[in-house]
Amino acid sequence: MARRLFSLTVMLVIFLSSLCYGGTVGATTREPDIRVALLRGTPAVSFKVTGEYTVSNAATGGTVGIPVPGEQWDVRINGALLQVLRNGIPIGSFTGPIRVEQASVRLTVAGAGGQVVEKSGTEGFVVLGAGNNMATLGRDASAYQVLGPGGQMVALKSGQLNLVGIQLANGQWRRYRGNLEIRASDQGLLVINELPLEQYLLSVVPGEVPAHWPYEVLKAQAVAARSYALRQIWDGADKAFHVYPTEASQMYLGYDGENPATTRAVEETRGQTLVYAAPGTPSRGGLPGEPVAAFYHSSSGGFVENAEDVWLKPVPYIKAKEDPYDNNPKHYNWQIYYTVAQLTDSINKRLARKGSNVQFQVITDLVELERTATGARVKKMRVEGVGMDGTPLPPQILANADEVRIALGLKSALFTMQKEFDATGRLVGVTFTGSGWGHGLGMSQYGARGMAEQGHTYDQILQYYYTGTVLAPAYT
Repeated sequence: MARRLFSLTVMLVIFLSSLCYGGTVGATTREPDIRVALLRGTPAVSFKVTGEYTVSNAATGGTVGIPVPGEQWDVRINGALLQVLRNGIPIGSFTGPIRVEQASVRLTVAGAGGQVVEKSGTEGFVVLGAGNNMATLGRDASAYQVLGPGGQMVALKSGQLNLVGIQLANGQWRRYRGNLEIRASDQGLLVINELPLEQYLLSVVPGEVPAHWPYEVLKAQAVAARSYALRQIWDGADKAFHVYPTEASQMYLGYDGENPATTRAVEETRGQTLVYAAPGTPSRGGLPGEPVAAFYHSSSGGFVENAEDVWLKPVPYIKAKEDPYDNNPKHYNWQIYYTVAQLTDSINKRLARKGSNVQFQVITDLVELERTATGARVKKMRVEGVGMDGTPLPPQILANADEVRIALGLKSALFTMQKEFDATGRLVGVTFTGSGWGHGLGMSQYGARGMAEQGHTYDQILQYYYTGTVLAPAYT
């Protein structure tokens, strides 16, 4: 984190930020917390902490224990209860959820006349200087320096950064900022990381775009990721969690995935959110509209699409257009060949995930039915074949471009097909030639890079890909 310098001409006043987040996003609300489902359906989870944490039973508010940095704690399903172990020794079984919460941060500041002031809290701190100019300090106060009235440098000191590490399914340990919540469900444990939105973005942005890309791309990605996440918080107030740590939502790699370049982009765009307001829509919570679900993808292949062509429902700010800025050798003119057996397996898996009882013994034909508004992507496709009993099945329709892409196991629905038949006229395989990677909605990350390389700023990039949106501060 870059070191920041605040010059305070009279005296330094530090107090806890105490504004409440009530579910309505606006420029006067505080930064909200986001809840990330790190693990789902696991029978057990192991965690370790760095810094100061407390383990408690959320059902009663009682303390389960105070973890020592480095020691291993485990939570397991034990009937209807959660069994907690410390270094392999059972502590007890609890109704849960089990909360692993960071303790208050102790901040010591030398004020006017060298007077020492101590404050504690978990929300961060606000500094007021001359003229009531305000700046928010994060939990890692060691990143800041202050000049007192006489020009002397005063260091803000705090304890070690609080991090909680969990062991993933592959055995790897990964560290996260914020708190941990462990819940029992019918499928196993649900492990949730709860942390302030801006801290979440510190990991998301480098997880989504290379940190060495042009800086305007990093800022555009920060705003898009913030807008998407804020919309999930907005829509998910009654849900156990808001997002997944994967491409199903946004890539979130925790503290170890952070990068100084992308951290700077997050900090410099703090609170900046894309909003959209339909004509006649009143402002809500200080914003001139609602936070945008800012979908994005890797490469458009030269065209971005209408939301209703790729998924099912129209979204007013996700519109089809040519994308001349997306031009890269990595995701253009790719080609892949699938045998009929491979296609049959891929389509059967897609049907099963949708809850369909239909399963093909073999695919006999793929027929393109419709293309998207740009004409670039296959929007609908008919799948013909025979069932497990050897009799013809009713044709199955892949109803939108994203379903076509996923069912066929392709990087993009922007493709052409070359079918291969044997001497008897039976389909034996298909060669797909295409461009792009991803669903093709909203911002193309390679397109954003192309715009930045041509001198466009991050706000111009965002306005190009999200039609009719404006930037507004969701919180200060």
